[in-house]
Amino acid sequence: TKPNWTWMLWLAKIAKKTQGQLKLKITNIEPIIVSVPYKHRETSTRVQRDGVTAVLIKITTDTNIVGWGESCPGPNVESIYQIIVSTIPLFTGRNPFDREAIAQDFFATAHWFHREMSGNFAFAGIDMALWDIFGKACQQPIYNLFGGLRRQSVNYFYYLAYGDANSIASQAKR
Repeated sequence: TKPNWTWMLWLAKIAKKTQGQLKLKITNIEPIIVSVPYKHRETSTRVQRDGVTAVLIKITTDTNIVGWGESCPGPNVESIYQIIVSTIPLFTGRNPFDREAIAQDFFATAHWFHREMSGNFAFAGIDMALWDIFGKACQQPIYNLFGGLRRQSVNYFYYLAYGDANSIASQAKR
């Protein structure tokens, strides 16, 4: 893939103005519990549910850049929500570009390495929101920050509703 020199030059110009660092500060972290109903019941050997609940994370910077992420709830959405709330005093005022230090502080200082699964569920959404901020601050899609576009499309899956053979065949055709 050929490098995009326009955005690299723009980023170098910004870095020069800020002595080599993009200076942003996290000013707000807001977890939001959302429930999305399905159009039909999901039935499998592991789950029977009529929708999904997750925690969205909205991180705002001092320049009003907003990053969004999503944390899956694991066994309990309220616990993931509270973990994210607990990060507010730890991360407010920090530079979102200090992502590795933020991760280290989350898992070590905040002791989430003792509850690794819950910590991973919560931090996944925080990490997504930080990457969203990076892309917006650099005015680039995140795939450029990960090394460039590798494919034009990706495969996606779809849950078929439980039913007889004709019902499943009809759903698959749609």
